[in-house]
Amino acid sequence: MTEPVLLAPAYPSSQGLDPDSIRQWLSSCSQQAIELHSFMLLRHGHTIAAAAFDPYTLDDPHMLYSLSKSFTSTAIGFARQEGRLSLNDRVLSFFPTILPSPPCEHMREMRIRDLLTMSSGHREEPPIFAAPKDWVYAFLSSYVPEEPGRHFLYNTAATYMLSAILQTVTGQNLVDYLRPRLFEPLDMSTDISCELSPDGIAAGGFGFRMRTGDIARFGQFLLQKGCWNGRRLLSESWIEEACGRRIETGRDGDWGAGYGYQFWGCQPEGVFRGDGAFGQYCVVMPKQDMVLAVTAGTTDMAGILTAFWDTVLPAAQAEPLPAPADPAARNQTGRPYWFSQLSLPPLPGSSEPAASQALAQLGGRTYQLSDNPLGLARLSFSAKAPYTLTFHWPDGHQDTLTPGWGEWRRGQFQLPADCKAVPQLSRDITGPLFHSPVALRATLDGHRLLLDFCYVQTPFRDSWLIQFDQAGLDVRFSRKVGFQPLEAHFMGRI
Repeated sequence: MTEPVLLAPAYPSSQGLDPDSIRQWLSSCSQQAIELHSFMLLRHGHTIAAAAFDPYTLDDPHMLYSLSKSFTSTAIGFARQEGRLSLNDRVLSFFPTILPSPPCEHMREMRIRDLLTMSSGHREEPPIFAAPKDWVYAFLSSYVPEEPGRHFLYNTAATYMLSAILQTVTGQNLVDYLRPRLFEPLDMSTDISCELSPDGIAAGGFGFRMRTGDIARFGQFLLQKGCWNGRRLLSESWIEEACGRRIETGRDGDWGAGYGYQFWGCQPEGVFRGDGAFGQYCVVMPKQDMVLAVTAGTTDMAGILTAFWDTVLPAAQAEPLPAPADPAARNQTGRPYWFSQLSLPPLPGSSEPAASQALAQLGGRTYQLSDNPLGLARLSFSAKAPYTLTFHWPDGHQDTLTPGWGEWRRGQFQLPADCKAVPQLSRDITGPLFHSPVALRATLDGHRLLLDFCYVQTPFRDSWLIQFDQAGLDVRFSRKVGFQPLEAHFMGRI
């Protein structure tokens, strides 16, 4: 495992922040059952705190969902700086031959600026991602009932069009274009990726995968208004324009503080952010000279921010705080505040399978499964410790995983691309199988086996509650978070 990317590590108190405020924030999230996966906190250009929650690590790239939009906006800023486009350019001007007949009036009027501010004039987001291909055509042929630039409608399809325009004017996809302009100068990870459409265009509005440290560096770049290591990369005017309040959203709370160019305003004065579904955050706090990067798997996105506003934000002081009284803490004054023992909450039940007579009933048996959302055909269990599980798929391939009993153990899962559980994990699948690193843990409670699957590069976790006896298996499957519920009850028979 490589060392996580850090910026000038320092202990929180040396940068004017009481470390107890960070503990309070984490405690508040835990009390609200908010599942954080990792975070990194920067102040005055120093990394003052960082943690990952086992089985997640700071070295895992993580799905960003709509936090991807802020990177797409930044790419448009670079393209404008290079004179490749203007924000007042009409969207149709980049695709003059795609439509066989003239589009509606308001589509003809739509500008890049309207895409950036989510004010395309649509009343509903056009369902372009349901199309098997030609997402640009699907967008341009959609009906636009309102005058563009007037009202806000969150519209991931509009961000895809920004990515398509960028690829049209540069000849490069979004990641390749940003690599020499942003990722390499900021010393971000070399394996940053973004999902592609069926037409080979970066999704733009979702699909980025990167590490927590990469998110933090991006936030510091925004905080420094486009400069890095004394070198200006992107104009200060673009950063201020993109991250400022360009349009009202008509929403409440931290989603009602205005919207810029694919950036959200926040309730605390001057704070702005990029965010993605299930708790992916890049929060920039200019007044406090602070940046927060978060990955998570929660439906309570507001809870993460509110807890931070209530604990850490008001604790930020202008001057360094006294050195900690605790000798162990004093020895860390030159290092960030690591929370190295954090983990997702434990599972109920026993972590000592070898002592269980019941588990012997499963050993050496293969169970034929009824219909299930993974599309599994059979499930088998080894007869001896460490009690490996083998997943048999209809196409003949198998995945053998060894669960950690009371702890996480990593493995590789290969799901058929057409099974119901895959679309939330990725939309960019070029082969018959979707390969995903996973971590698996298990506990036993009598004749009930509880399996916890963590897809460690995503917000998603799957729970399997397997009730077993000599007759077979009774399985209840559920996914912790998702855009739609994913639950199932199925059986296994010998």
